[in-house]
Amino acid sequence: MTLNIYDQARNQEVLDSTNETYANMSTSLRGSAGRLGRMAKSGDRIAVLKVAGIVITVVFAVWWIGGWIWGLIFGR
Repeated sequence: MTLNIYDQARNQEVLDSTNETYANMSTSLRGSAGRLGRMAKSGDRIAVLKVAGIVITVVFAVWWIGGWIWGLIFGR
């Protein structure tokens, strides 16, 4: 019975940690979106194009690497 209590307490700690991580990520994402919005409103087109290029590159890289890993796992 003691082991069950310990396991449940440990699982609760993991859940709390996960919730905290997501909350921090959400706050960080909102702050980044706000800064990006202010930068776009300021009229700095070069900076906006750089950010858009980086985002497009990252999305493409994740898509390409994900497809490669998917192919390795499930063997096309």
